[in-house]
Amino acid sequence: MLVKGIEGDKNAIGYFGFAYFEEAGKKLKAVQVNGGSGCVAPTFDTALNGTYKPLARPLFVYTTQTFLKEKPEVLGFMKFYVDNMEKLAKEVGYISLPAELLKAQQEKVAPYLPR
Repeated sequence: MLVKGIEGDKNAIGYFGFAYFEEAGKKLKAVQVNGGSGCVAPTFDTALNGTYKPLARPLFVYTTQTFLKEKPEVLGFMKFYVDNMEKLAKEVGYISLPAELLKAQQEKVAPYLPR
C-alpha cells in the first residue's frame, strides 16, 4: 500500500525496506544519503558493506544458552535460521550476512546440536 501511495503522488516521500523498493522496480526513485562520507545510493552492496548509513540496519534474532540447551524447538529454529538465512533473505529481497559473519553465527549454534 505504501508503494502504491508513493507512486501515485509525484510529491510523496516514503520510508520502507529495501526489499519493497526493489520489488517496486522503476516506479520509485531512491534517495541517496550522506552518512558523513558523501552521498551513497541504496543498493545491495552499499547496505551489505555498511556505506549506506544510517538508514540500513541489521535484523537481529536473540536467544539464550539456556533455551538452546533446554528447548529443542528453539535450537531447531536457530539451526534452520542460520542454515537457510542466505536463501530466505534472497527470496524476500532482504540482504543476507557476508559469508564470514554467517559462518560465525552457524558456529555459535553448532555446540548445542546433538552429536
